[in-house]
Amino acid sequence: MSDMMVTLLLGLMILGVLTLIWFARSVRTVPEGYVAILQWMDKHSRVVGSGPYLLRPLEEEVSQLFVRRREVRSLGIPNIFTHGGIPLTVMLDYEMRLAPKRMAQDEIYYDETEREDQQIRILKGILLDLVRSLPQPPTSQDTNRQDFASLFSPFVTHAAQIRGMLEQRAIADLAGHGVEVSEGSLLISWLKIPDAIVSAYTDALALGFSGAAQHELIQRLRNAGANMSDMALIQLVNAIKDNPGQLNTIFTSGGFQPDLRVQMGNATVQVPGTPATQGTPPSAPDPSQGGTQSSNGAANMPAGDLPLTPADMALLRSVVE
Repeated sequence: MSDMMVTLLLGLMILGVLTLIWFARSVRTVPEGYVAILQWMDKHSRVVGSGPYLLRPLEEEVSQLFVRRREVRSLGIPNIFTHGGIPLTVMLDYEMRLAPKRMAQDEIYYDETEREDQQIRILKGILLDLVRSLPQPPTSQDTNRQDFASLFSPFVTHAAQIRGMLEQRAIADLAGHGVEVSEGSLLISWLKIPDAIVSAYTDALALGFSGAAQHELIQRLRNAGANMSDMALIQLVNAIKDNPGQLNTIFTSGGFQPDLRVQMGNATVQVPGTPATQGTPPSAPDPSQGGTQSSNGAANMPAGDLPLTPADMALLRSVVE
């Protein structure tokens, strides 16, 4: 065998070994439930699904994205004002999975915090639109009174409607960003009242809603709800004064579940652990259970008329001025 043939065979052997080494190093595997994000010379190249794949020359895997269906629990959507002027954090539960092919290129590279922030922004926009679009409760002729249902409207007066509309919009709007929400999975699990409002209420409650305590309550509610209108503030204070037993558990626990029914024109709720009652309002609660409060509010509003005092109105005017 000539020297040329030996050199050629040696070169082919070396090339074959190098090819095997490159092939061995280029074969990758993506775990089930993930996709791999690849770049070529520091630029986005492609996304590959679970299973084995082969890296192209100069290509590298930069990260893996979890795309399997999962539950999102207690995602807080902040500063959603009710028709009654209370700034709530709406806590949502839903089921979702990621679809990278429907994402913009920069969205593929979001970390978990960025992706959660994106969902919060989208869901907040939907909730704000729904609150604006749903009708407000009829305005009472007596501006010194406000009942529970109108205070937390539309989350109690239109509970089923707002939940259905929210899910429909969420499925459509999030899908455009590669977030697929499972139909029938979205739930408004909790309406959280700001800690500053809870603290103001519980302090006033401890003082028996005396004149001085009420005066301080108004000031603290004004500070806690910077975007709360003057009328909303008056309505909130009067709802607290008119229905202290009914609102006690809501405010001291920091929120409530909005699974409310409207029966025969009366706002009624299902008490946890009891069967739903059709066509009749809930019975009077056991005083040992903290008043007439259920998991998401109360009904059977008292008919008392407790207007603000002149000192309270003077304080309201002073903080506005």
